[in-house]
Amino acid sequence: MKCVVIALTCGLIAGSFGVSPGLLLNPVMMVFGVHTVVGVSTVMYAVLFTTMATSFIAVVEDLLNPQYGIVVIIMTILGTYPGILQQNYIIEAYKRNSIIVSIFTFCILFCMIMIPYLNCNLLSKMD
Repeated sequence: MKCVVIALTCGLIAGSFGVSPGLLLNPVMMVFGVHTVVGVSTVMYAVLFTTMATSFIAVVEDLLNPQYGIVVIIMTILGTYPGILQQNYIIEAYKRNSIIVSIFTFCILFCMIMIPYLNCNLLSKMD
């Protein structure tokens, strides 16, 4: 029941604020003690359906930029395998999942600070 409630909450937050469900669910899977590769694979499988639904809506609303999408897909493919290898190395070297959760937390905080900052600078240059 905890998994259902957490997944529903993460889905609502992801849908409401436009963040990836993987960003929210990966740390949760690690807290539950799921092996990193299994957790990431499971979450990415779930994110696949969210992405397909969002992409479908974007195509219907004519909001999809195909060139941008291709670049994002290529960069994602290139970054996934080295990222999983790096996670495995960190977990096996330190025998703790909390380091990965800390890295996720840092990434979230970094984005929370940098996105508004960059957006303000971009808007001021447009004036």
